[in-house]
Amino acid sequence: MKLIVLSDSHGLKQPLAYIRSTYEDADCIIHCGDICLPKEYAKGMIVVAGNCDNPAWYPNGEIIVLENHRILILHGHVLFSSSFVNKDAIVRCAKRNNCDIVFFGHSHVYCDEIIDGIHLYNPGSITQSRDGSQPSYMIVTLDTNSCEAKRMTYQPYQ
Repeated sequence: MKLIVLSDSHGLKQPLAYIRSTYEDADCIIHCGDICLPKEYAKGMIVVAGNCDNPAWYPNGEIIVLENHRILILHGHVLFSSSFVNKDAIVRCAKRNNCDIVFFGHSHVYCDEIIDGIHLYNPGSITQSRDGSQPSYMIVTLDTNSCEAKRMTYQPYQ
């Protein structure tokens, strides 16, 4: 199964159009918050609310089941302050919800690691990273026995 995971597009429509047109073959597109656009722009995607989103438009989090994995999707701003990422809090939240994978955003910094058996994935920001790297998103390949992410850089008008 092919998933496209992005976050923190902050009202820019072009990155969303790029993702949709480039990855028409994706099984699922997940946006981890701060889309900053009304729901009509999120059509066909799973989107959770970020700290800059209208909370009436999107849920604070979602749990989905794909290929026998329970996946927690959240922005993360509720679990940690500012752009600091409290990975232990994310892991505890995942375990409370019996999830083995977490997709999150907010920090604008790419993350691909496993802590205490929980896969933590942050695609970074598709518009502006905070660690000096290029804007990014990820392609996640998921099957019953594995989950692998590939970092992709995003360059407008590529």
